Amino acid sequence: MLSIITYSGLTTFALFKDQEINTGSEFKVGTLELEVNGSNNSEITAFNIQDIGSGEELGGEQLWTLKNKGTLPGKLVVSLINVADKENGCNAPESKVDQTCSSPGIGEGELGKIIIINTYINGKIKSSTKLTEADIKNMKLIWETESPTIISAGSSVEVKMSWLVEGDHYGNEIQSDSVNFDVQFDLEQISISKPNQ
Repeated sequence: MLSIITYSGLTTFALFKDQEINTGSEFKVGTLELEVNGSNNSEITAFNIQDIGSGEELGGEQLWTLKNKGTLPGKLVVSLINVADKENGCNAPESKVDQTCSSPGIGEGELGKIIIINTYINGKIKSSTKLTEADIKNMKLIWETESPTIISAGSSVEVKMSWLVEGDHYGNEIQSDSVNFDVQFDLEQISISKPNQ
């Protein structure tokens, strides 16, 4: 029933009203936290190839377990950085076949051109590269664009990196050469598409 109340000649209508309150609303930022082999320290144990000899086929592998300890899914990108292919001087046999002996130093070595590095995710090959600047850029591009590897919150993946030096692919030109590099693991937030406005 609608009440009509009159004051001094004015008429006021009392209208129905209802109110509900949704309590407890909150905005909270999610997290991304990458753990490698049970640690989230910035330095991870390196691996080395030492004393390569003539005619040897030399290979090995390194395994890492990567876990997303955050609350958001992330895209994994594995890349090689800080590659330094060094010519560490030349002995007499190398001097006969190596054109860089007169200017030894970083970027002058030949070892990176013969080491093949394959990277696997959960046992499936993801990329193959040599330790040259052009090849490592291509490796990162593959990880960033081709079939992205997503690690959901709380999940783990296994990354394996294997290396191979084929015995018939080198000679005296690599004597005393060395190549240094770092392996970098990035977990990037997945872009969320905005709804059509």
